[in-house]
Amino acid sequence: MSDIRFNQWLHQSGTGGITQVDGGHVGIGTTNPDVAVHTANNKKVNVGVVTANSVYAGNFYGSGANLTSLPSQVTIANNADNRVITGGSGVNLNGEANLTFDGSNVIHAGSDGRRYSFAGDGSSHYMKFDSTLNGIILNGYGGIAFETNGTNERLRIASNGDVGIGTVSPQGGGLTVLRNSEARLQVWANGDGSNGKIALRADGTNTQMGTWSNHDCHLVRNASIQATISSTGISLPAGKGIDFSATSDATGVTSELFDDYERGVHVISVTGSNSNPSITLSANHKRLYYTKIGGMVHVTGELRWTINSHGSGDMRISLPFQSDSSVSSNSQGTAQTWNVNWAWRSETRDIWSEVTPGHSYMRFRLGGSGSLHEDYLQLGSTYQKTANSGYGVEYQVSLWYRTG
Repeated sequence: MSDIRFNQWLHQSGTGGITQVDGGHVGIGTTNPDVAVHTANNKKVNVGVVTANSVYAGNFYGSGANLTSLPSQVTIANNADNRVITGGSGVNLNGEANLTFDGSNVIHAGSDGRRYSFAGDGSSHYMKFDSTLNGIILNGYGGIAFETNGTNERLRIASNGDVGIGTVSPQGGGLTVLRNSEARLQVWANGDGSNGKIALRADGTNTQMGTWSNHDCHLVRNASIQATISSTGISLPAGKGIDFSATSDATGVTSELFDDYERGVHVISVTGSNSNPSITLSANHKRLYYTKIGGMVHVTGELRWTINSHGSGDMRISLPFQSDSSVSSNSQGTAQTWNVNWAWRSETRDIWSEVTPGHSYMRFRLGGSGSLHEDYLQLGSTYQKTANSGYGVEYQVSLWYRTG
């Protein structure tokens, strides 16, 4: 069969035919083909096998399931195993040199030589988002450091669990806070300390522990207050004290607990063992000043009064505390008196103040009889002389006695 030749077109009906131009390009539906075979629409060309050196296409239709002999590798810039691939708005892909994924960890190797990894399995440094813990776990076999400004380390958790703030070498046993001029560890309530602020503070001159707010500071053991720092100083609850057991003990020691200290003023009352006198106390001389240290009380005072009726029996002057009730708790002190009539005991030379066991008053003993227990000073119409300088009797006393 001879060749079939066309001068310009096979079918002349606008541009819907087949056209071959002088350059040899064939157009289907176009009279201006710019490649070897050019179709003028997006319709399919249904052929059995297409063999070509290069294929150019705007769109690909079909699943591509039967495509074969495709290249087995794709070349990516900076390609290497396990690298994370990134891309921009263009067509180029890059393998990141410092960011890799090994199947378990995303790892960033910084320019400073440090290694950072995320979502790890515990075999190296990692940061783990733990759904059970509902938080983040950080683990580093050489410790964990937190920096600001890229180079200034502010917080370190050492591999043994010690924590340092402001230091790369925390002291053993817990938390170390270090600052050049001043270091504080503070706990606030209500954000501004209005409901309490407690702090540990060191500034090179002072070492302080306490509250930096207008609140009492309590020392607590097992939810029970053992001591309180208030605006007046340090106070101890009833039954508490300071134990001096570190000191050496004498034979017979019973306690080394300093559990009480008190100073005060006791306004006296005067009574008799048989009947009470009626007296008028001097406004400026009716007080015993006392100091209580542990179980010992010391009283001093200058006492004056005038007598309206004398009463009878031994005279008694009240004390601020009751004496110990054990048999060996007798206590004696000094005393002086003026304007007292010794008519019934002319040999009296001395007078003593005395507290007997289990009582809250003192009596006066008169010296001179030569007996082991001198007589008590008695009330009655003969014991006061004529009033002297506007007042009747006067006593000055100094007495220690035991309360327990």
